[in-house]
Amino acid sequence: MRRLLTNTLATVAVSLGLLAGCSRSGPPSLLLVTLDTTRADHLGAYGYARDTSPTLDALAAEGVLFERAFAHAPITLVSHTSILTGTFPTAHGVRDNGGFTAHGELESLAEMLSNRGYATGAFVSAFVLDSRFGLAQGFDEYDDSFTAEWSEDKLRDARIYNQMVTDRPADQTTSRAIAWLAEQGDEPFFLWVHYYDPHQRYAPPRPYDQLFFDSPYDGEIAFMDAEIARLFAAVRERGDWDRTLVTVTADHGEALGQHGEVTHAVLTYDSTLQVPLIIKPPAATPWTVSSVQATVSHVDLLPTIADILGFEPPAAVAGRSLLPLLTGGELPARAAYFENALVRFSFGWEAVFGLRADGWKYIHAPERELYDLEQDPGELYNLATSNGERSQELERLLFRTIADNPPLVTGDGEPQAMDAEILQKLAALGYVSGTGSSTAELNRRQPSGRRSPLSAAAYLADYYLANALAGGGRLREAADIFSNTLLPLDPENLSFLTSLANLERRLGRRERAFELYRRAQALAPDDASILVELGQLERDRDNDEAAGELLRAARQLAPQNLTAVYLLAALAADAGDSAQAITGYEEALAIDASHRDSLINLAIELARSDRLDEARTRLAAALAAAPFSPRAHYNLGLVELRAQKAEAAATAFRRALRYERPYPAASLGLATALIELADDQGARRELETLIAEAQQPAAVERAHALLATLEP
Repeated sequence: MRRLLTNTLATVAVSLGLLAGCSRSGPPSLLLVTLDTTRADHLGAYGYARDTSPTLDALAAEGVLFERAFAHAPITLVSHTSILTGTFPTAHGVRDNGGFTAHGELESLAEMLSNRGYATGAFVSAFVLDSRFGLAQGFDEYDDSFTAEWSEDKLRDARIYNQMVTDRPADQTTSRAIAWLAEQGDEPFFLWVHYYDPHQRYAPPRPYDQLFFDSPYDGEIAFMDAEIARLFAAVRERGDWDRTLVTVTADHGEALGQHGEVTHAVLTYDSTLQVPLIIKPPAATPWTVSSVQATVSHVDLLPTIADILGFEPPAAVAGRSLLPLLTGGELPARAAYFENALVRFSFGWEAVFGLRADGWKYIHAPERELYDLEQDPGELYNLATSNGERSQELERLLFRTIADNPPLVTGDGEPQAMDAEILQKLAALGYVSGTGSSTAELNRRQPSGRRSPLSAAAYLADYYLANALAGGGRLREAADIFSNTLLPLDPENLSFLTSLANLERRLGRRERAFELYRRAQALAPDDASILVELGQLERDRDNDEAAGELLRAARQLAPQNLTAVYLLAALAADAGDSAQAITGYEEALAIDASHRDSLINLAIELARSDRLDEARTRLAAALAAAPFSPRAHYNLGLVELRAQKAEAAATAFRRALRYERPYPAASLGLATALIELADDQGARRELETLIAEAQQPAAVERAHALLATLEP
């Protein structure tokens, strides 16, 4: 039941300018706000008792609230691809986070509007929506930089504690979006802003941590809502509010312990599939309803937006315009499709498909599930056995729906092997990847004998705990859970094996890591990411020949695997083949032009060949991507020393030491530069500090040797 809106909401509406006028003409602009991991029933407009969402409640008071809106998957990248293309996962082909990319053959909403003269900008808040995954197509600006607003101290601390910078809070995303808005002229704009705050590891900032001390998840929603208010105020200050179509939805919900699931991405109950949906029209649009009871889904957003803005969506779009519902009309009832293939690709379990139709919900998995949603909205009483006829009817409808939405893109649709950086960043967000499963097998929908996600729910709490411990740096405790609890329950689970192997390597237990990766390889011999990990471990063992064989095999399977290309170049450098190393690093940079280690190592090889200007250029690019990288500053210092520019070298070495100390090589470099500058006193201080701090005998010996050259 929709919450009654009080005078408080009216006050918020006025403060945000929701009732303000606007004199601008031309086509309406579009503001799309997507809320990660946000349950509809934790917003005031949907009846929640706590004051988590005054901004969104006020928006609902001015627009239309959809009581029954649903995602097609409880997975971030999958849901956003459906939102931006208007197609089902079966059609657009993105079935999981990380290993899939939204295909350029499908025209996105941003492309449609860009072609119609709109300025287009996107500001996302987590790596899972990084531009490399394909959603940037059609956007003039796609901001996925998560360190732009970080202080030097915070970045240094993140590096020291080995934290991956994979997301950013709502205030940073809002500030970047507002700055982009301020640069726009009078042409209509399409602005997409994605907020990540309600995702797991809930840690709202003050004062929301205190206001919601007993529910940090709600605190994150409240913080996000306050930042949405700031975003809305910026649109108003431009005089654009009344000419802007505003659409707010979530990619999926959050289980919060219901049905035994702590977060999301495994089970397909409404706790994770139901989403908020609020649409506010441009002021001149006469809508006659304030809420809609009909079942709608993410694929309906694009055709609805197209209808309101006055253009025809592509024929490939699976959804339908909801405009008749917004103006008091009706639409025929329609089934809402959903799936979860992440459990296949990330855990190796059986995939789940399903739909809701005519008040019923059917889940097609090893354990068939059927729920009468009118009588059992909590999905507690499975009627699949007692009402077999209804189950079979909905199963047939499900298979027809899938058949009617076949793949729309060329290629085999198989997931791509991910390089180590992608795997690490997804793991930092709580996601796992890599099982050797195939899309072709998934699309056949035949029983495979794989484990059911429902039967695995009993140990999901341990899995989430292990991930949280690993994310907090408590690696040994996380490894113990994987080793002693999770793997004994599911010994052939590739995600568990590779997660434990990664933890063992980070703990320095390389032989144990090697054994675990070999077990994983036996289960998935064509998984390039596993071959890369084995190759890296062989390189760590100084077994370069075996490392090269593994890495070449990985590259044959996945030519664009960045880590494989980079490590092969590093092996060439180790062997003294500078020309081959340069070629290899350039190939890596063709895959990712901002790959820091490739830029730095390429600069090292160029400097060895006295190509100093080229080396500086590469190091400048590395520092543009990672301005607080001690290694980049150190190598710039070496280049400047080689170029006999001692002052510039000293500056670079000091910056390296600012971000990492002790750093013996940088200290030695700085002392050398100071000696060149005739600053013997400064060189002596640096060398004495190095001797006091360093744990490396060779560095200490070198420091004593340099000290001996100085005047007493």
